[in-house]
Amino acid sequence: MGLRSAESSSSGPEQLCRALMEHGNNLIYELDTHNSIVRVSRFAAHRIGHPADRLVGSDFAELVHAEDRAAVRQALAAAGSGAAQPALQHRVLNHDGTVRRYTSVVTPVLNERGDVSSYLVNAFELTEHGNTEHGGTEYGGTGHGGTGRRRAPELQLMRRNRFQEILTEIASAFIDLPPERTHETRAASLARVSRSLGAVRSYIYEFRHETDTLERIHYWPGDHAASVTPPSVAPPATLSVNSFSTTTRELQQGRTVQIERDQTAELHRELEALGPSPSVASVRIVPLTDANYRSEHDGRTHCVGFLGIELDRRRIDWSDDEEHLLTAFARMLFAIHRRAVIRDELERSRRFLADLIEHSASIITVKSLEGRYARVNRAFEEYFDLDRDKVLGRTAADLFPGEMAEKIMAMDRSVIETERAQQHEVTIELADGAHHFLTNVFPVRDYAGAVVGTCAIPAEITQQKEAEQERIALETAAEANRAKAAFLANISHEVRTPLNAVVGFLQILARDSELKPQQAEYLRIVNRNAKHLITLVNDILDFSRIESGTVSNRARVFRLDETLNDLHAIFKRTAELKGLQFSVELDDAVPRLIVADEHIIRQVLVNLIGNACKFTTKGYVTLQVGLLPGSRLAIAVSDTGPGIPKHEQSHLFTAFAQARTGAASGGTGLGLAIAKQLVELAGGEITLQSGDGIGSTFRFTIPFRETDEEAIAPERSEARPMVIARPQGPWRVLAVDDNLDSLRMLTAVLEPVGFEVFTAQDAEEAVWSAVQHTPHVVVIDMRLAGTDGTTVTYTIKSTPETRATPVIAISATAFAERNAGNGLEVFAEVITKPFQLSELFQALARVLGLEYHYREPHELEFEPQGAHSLAPSDLATIHSAMLAELREALLSGDIIEFKRLVLQAESVNDEVRRQLIALAEEFNMRMLREVFEV
Repeated sequence: MGLRSAESSSSGPEQLCRALMEHGNNLIYELDTHNSIVRVSRFAAHRIGHPADRLVGSDFAELVHAEDRAAVRQALAAAGSGAAQPALQHRVLNHDGTVRRYTSVVTPVLNERGDVSSYLVNAFELTEHGNTEHGGTEYGGTGHGGTGRRRAPELQLMRRNRFQEILTEIASAFIDLPPERTHETRAASLARVSRSLGAVRSYIYEFRHETDTLERIHYWPGDHAASVTPPSVAPPATLSVNSFSTTTRELQQGRTVQIERDQTAELHRELEALGPSPSVASVRIVPLTDANYRSEHDGRTHCVGFLGIELDRRRIDWSDDEEHLLTAFARMLFAIHRRAVIRDELERSRRFLADLIEHSASIITVKSLEGRYARVNRAFEEYFDLDRDKVLGRTAADLFPGEMAEKIMAMDRSVIETERAQQHEVTIELADGAHHFLTNVFPVRDYAGAVVGTCAIPAEITQQKEAEQERIALETAAEANRAKAAFLANISHEVRTPLNAVVGFLQILARDSELKPQQAEYLRIVNRNAKHLITLVNDILDFSRIESGTVSNRARVFRLDETLNDLHAIFKRTAELKGLQFSVELDDAVPRLIVADEHIIRQVLVNLIGNACKFTTKGYVTLQVGLLPGSRLAIAVSDTGPGIPKHEQSHLFTAFAQARTGAASGGTGLGLAIAKQLVELAGGEITLQSGDGIGSTFRFTIPFRETDEEAIAPERSEARPMVIARPQGPWRVLAVDDNLDSLRMLTAVLEPVGFEVFTAQDAEEAVWSAVQHTPHVVVIDMRLAGTDGTTVTYTIKSTPETRATPVIAISATAFAERNAGNGLEVFAEVITKPFQLSELFQALARVLGLEYHYREPHELEFEPQGAHSLAPSDLATIHSAMLAELREALLSGDIIEFKRLVLQAESVNDEVRRQLIALAEEFNMRMLREVFEV
């Protein structure tokens, strides 16, 4: 029966074969199928006197005596045919010319296909000790454990040959041995060797250096275990190195130790430590050394354990050959034990790795050098919905589209060529869209370190990619918003600064009591248009603040009923043109005069009513305002439109999100999102009740405070200060602005009241003037050429003379509130352009502790001549078609178109035409709507 080739078996048999070749006292030859020597044991080379490297490659038959060569070749040929061969006796020529007789056993070694790949020749020497055919030298010596009466050479030779034959058979038994039978075979081998030595019992201990203990790894209780060594007196499973110190020192030196019961008390205690056994007279302890374990101190091979053979006799003489054979057996058994431990650890590691791969949440694939899938885990199957049986053995080209497959295969080729781990980003198109993966690919190596395949672990980064794209989009949008904010701030400054001069000088001119009525009328028209321009600028900037989330809640006193009437007038005509009924219902319990943010209420209602009128084709649109506990308005806008399906309502208040009907009608999808932000800013909430085909009702709440009629009476501060009350000398004011018109306006406003005004147009002049004139207050524009008001203010306050001087800032930017915490704390007051003169005088009064003598305003209070004399009946002469166009222009707020139509209308009375044009130029929309009944 042949043996499997070591190359095709596990590492245990191959290591065993190497151990026997290197350390065994066996004459072993490995021959190829042409009878040439492939390997030779070190002992055989030593025995016949030829260097091992010179024997390799030579014909084995050339070592055999000429008369025996034919028989040896015949035995080798017969072994190759598979026939069982008995032991063959032959002679071998030694290097020194002597001849020795051997008995050899020839065993064929088979490869994976079952063919003979080589032969193992185990030779046992038959030559008697002390005699050779040519008077050779004696081989052997005294026992390693001491001297004594030697056995007869014939008995020693027979016992040694028998023992060597047993070891060879044991070694052969472990080749191709299944792992599950390893322990059983080790136990049987220990028993067989122990019996051949006549032992009572035997055992092998392994050093555990990390715990300073000896752990029993093999034990043979003897043939009469039940009567001689019952389990209760078996050797202990663990021995302490400290309690076994004398023997341990000898073993660490590589020396065999024999302990007899009549030796020293210390050795006697060590014998007793192995367990009581009345029939044991001595124990032979053989050190186990392993070249894989090196001493940390001297680098020499050191003891890793020992083999203990217990005998019922006292000292026995052991020949060197027998010592070597016994040591070889111990080493072999220990090596097999270590291989089994390593194999078990590898198996546990393999199973752990297999479980880790299989149950990992990450996708893991292993491919061969040819790019074929050798292993995929459950995550791969579930993610790609592919059964592994249909994946294994196939390539990426069989599973994925061409471009994607080529990228995957290119990654594998690159890893194989470079033999280094790499990371790649891969996009895979699946049924539900593109999926992005960051894939780590690394080489898979065999025990020799050669690359045998690749392993890939892709991690999906689709969400991260989308988040990154969203982040980039947000950053782009934020940058655009910053650019827009900067642009609007600049525009605000450029527009508000000249407007401030216009409004200021208008208020100065209005003080002139000698103005003719016609001049006062013209002045009123200019002032009204300036205010309208300011309103337009504010509306644009307010919209930008809503987008950036910086709009603030500006509660003020207003008449709710008038606001609702305005909204009714605005949308009534639009509803009528579509055949809709539009009504406004105000609960009697709701106060008419309230404190709230009228701008927010108006803008939200314009949005909601406009949408209702836009999407409703028949029926009605209703605005209802009621009262809730806790001073809250309950406002609802209902319609009989198409309604909004439930599945579209969840994202309706999200920016750029639209319902199906809204998307079909165009628009940006921002209206409801802005309405929601405004309502929440005011401290309320907005909800929707709708459904497909049942119309919609938007409800929102707004907190408010009640007030009385006196609260809206003109405040005293709106009157014009005439002079400073109780003056204490001239109050010095330093005005700083790079706009000369603004400086002139401030001088013209302040000097008549009693202030002494100094001016400066740049930072250097401002600092010099502040030191020279030590003003009581500085009024400075926030933007100056080449610098800013904050920097100049810090410079002024850094000098001892003006450190305590209060500074009033004038800002033209609509985003001044954003600068809170960025330097505004240095200012005593901040006024936004364009400002009413009363704002400036109140700020000066607060900062300086002043009081004024006032005179009531009158300059802009009178109305234009004949402006209020128009009535709806005055339009009777206008043709109906022209009248409809005029009303449409008013509804759309197109004053330019309205004025054009009035000038073109031939049927309009000249006086009516003049008054209509005057009202249009004043933007008096309330009067125009009353006249045209819209």
